[in-house]
Amino acid sequence: MKNIPKSRVLDLEIPTPSAPEQRSIANAITTADDLIATLERLTAKKQAIKQGMMQQLLTGRTRLPGFSGRWLNSTLGAIARVSGGGTPSTRISSFWGGGIPWFTPAEINAEGSGLVSSSERTITREGLASSAATLLPAGTVLVTSRASIGNCAVAAVPVSTNQGFTSLVPRDSRSTWFLYYWIQQYRSELEFRAAGSTFLEISASKVAAISLRQPNLEEQVAIGIAIRDADAEIDTLDNCLTKARAIKKGMMQQLLTGRTRLPVAATS
Repeated sequence: MKNIPKSRVLDLEIPTPSAPEQRSIANAITTADDLIATLERLTAKKQAIKQGMMQQLLTGRTRLPGFSGRWLNSTLGAIARVSGGGTPSTRISSFWGGGIPWFTPAEINAEGSGLVSSSERTITREGLASSAATLLPAGTVLVTSRASIGNCAVAAVPVSTNQGFTSLVPRDSRSTWFLYYWIQQYRSELEFRAAGSTFLEISASKVAAISLRQPNLEEQVAIGIAIRDADAEIDTLDNCLTKARAIKKGMMQQLLTGRTRLPVAATS
């Protein structure tokens, strides 16, 4: 194990500004730290609010204004067609590099990837026809069925996937975002039904048989919009947090090396 002795640390030479300039630098970086901490707290609060919304709205415990009709008992298979995927032969180059996005589970985030339109690899029409992969229409909820079960995204354009998916093609496009958030909230329903000796996996038939309570299509749309708005706020805060961290890093690189100097009040 590599280590550095105390004597060598004490002998390190560093450029040192005056005490007033040191305080000025420390105050500037502390201000950046305070902003980052504030954004982190606000992001955590918004995430908790979103989680509470999902628990209430996706179960019917809380209804949005204007909705009061009874929710019906249904199944995922009744709301959407469950579709698997496939992989064209990697030995045939003409199957790859086409215009059809082809997703793998590793590309779908555990917290939900939202709208997706581009993948790391693409396939051709020939590759699609030669494999079990299918062309899934825009609005399909991509749901991973192995490795990490229940990670999901919404296809913004027609896409395909490998065999690690049991994706939901809504029978009515107005169900898309309701289904997307329902899968996030009830991921455990998929995990509970998964099986396998090498790794856990859930089949399309088992996904289709999962039961749920379903509001009418208009309420499904309203629920999806409400939770998407919460997601948009979180995304905005995440972007601000990323920028704040980058600004702090840049400040440290400039101020702690003397490349950029801060004004220091003159002392009498």
